[in-house]
Amino acid sequence: MFDRAKTVQNDIIVNTGINNDNNEDKSGIIFSIFDTDSDAFKAISNEDRSAAEELNRAFRENLLAAVNDGNPAGALAQKACELHKQWLFVFWGALNYTKEAHCQLGDRYVSDLNLKAYFDELHSGTAEFFKQALNIYCSDKENVGLGSVLESMGDYESQLGQIEKAEEHYENALELYEKEGNNIGLAHVFHSLGELESRLGQIDDAVKHYIQAGEIFQEEHDNIGLANVLRSMGDLKYRYGQIEVAQRYYSHAEELYSIERSNGLADLLHSLGELDISLGMIDTAREHFGKAEKLFRDQNDQKGLAHTLFSMGNLESRERETSTSSEYYAKAAELYCEEQDNLGLANVLLRMGDQECKLGHYEMAANYLNNAFMLYNTENDSAGKCYSLGALCRTYSFLGNVEETKNTISKIKEYDKHTPKQIRPYLDGCIKESLERLNIPIENI
Repeated sequence: MFDRAKTVQNDIIVNTGINNDNNEDKSGIIFSIFDTDSDAFKAISNEDRSAAEELNRAFRENLLAAVNDGNPAGALAQKACELHKQWLFVFWGALNYTKEAHCQLGDRYVSDLNLKAYFDELHSGTAEFFKQALNIYCSDKENVGLGSVLESMGDYESQLGQIEKAEEHYENALELYEKEGNNIGLAHVFHSLGELESRLGQIDDAVKHYIQAGEIFQEEHDNIGLANVLRSMGDLKYRYGQIEVAQRYYSHAEELYSIERSNGLADLLHSLGELDISLGMIDTAREHFGKAEKLFRDQNDQKGLAHTLFSMGNLESRERETSTSSEYYAKAAELYCEEQDNLGLANVLLRMGDQECKLGHYEMAANYLNNAFMLYNTENDSAGKCYSLGALCRTYSFLGNVEETKNTISKIKEYDKHTPKQIRPYLDGCIKESLERLNIPIENI
């Protein structure tokens, strides 16, 4: 599947026992198709060649993301296996495919040093990781892989803001992983639950699940999994102002990522940049963001790149470099749209609205903030809804729009029971400031 394979045809051929209807042995092309100059690759049509190249690109992207995720039974790894299967169909034909032959390829990708090198170009250990993923994908055991499917469904429903459905899928995945004795699977679900609860402002529950995930990853000697949890804990502590605690989590995560040479290092550098801003270390923040940006570009990680560009925009906005920040925001928004990341786009619109409000462009600010609120509402993001409503309340008061200010305050009160307690002081301040600006007694609301 890798582009720079040059001398494969004669060196790495394995008998898989795959035959077509004429009993013609196809083993001779199984590995020669890695070589774009080989007879096997040249024998297919231009249309099939284009399809194979596109599947190759998608496979590489998914496999790299899966290795970074660290779970061979997870949705990303299993999707990579499915793409690999579709790629094989181009050369073998669907009727000649068998799970046994597919699984045998995984063994060969590890045992053959040339093929192992091709896979490990993406990231150290990729060949072994993909072998494990293929073993799961090709297994005929009844429930193997079902837990990862349920976990994936939970992730999907979480992204859609369907919280109850996400929690149900996660609980079912936990039950299956428990029966299978799949500790790594359990740890990944606990981490996912923590991420969901963190987003909902359920801090105590999030911390509990992060700790459960971290303990399992540590017991299983899964450094990448543990580092991912530590980074999440650091993000949570940073979000609620516990800067020194966040710094300790980030420091430990950085050590683990460095040991494993993990792609997670880019995410951590991004988080460290955010931490630097809180500490007033602006030049250091720019340095960390710059390194993260380069790594994300090298990895072709568009979502990670969008996050970093967004943070760079926030930094420049803070430093009153509004033209520079607007450029970063625009680039981040474009990437979030391409990735169909509503939450990421909502975060950008919220910051753009806040910046335009500070510049006195209140109508434009209101437009950005309303769009941000609608996206947060779609994704059921409680914190985002609260922050956008608070900013809208202030913006409408600057416009002197009494009716819209009152309507926004009514929405804030409507969502009060879902408001994370850490955000309530911010909302109370927005309401008080807006009413004073419009000379409206608070008892009239």
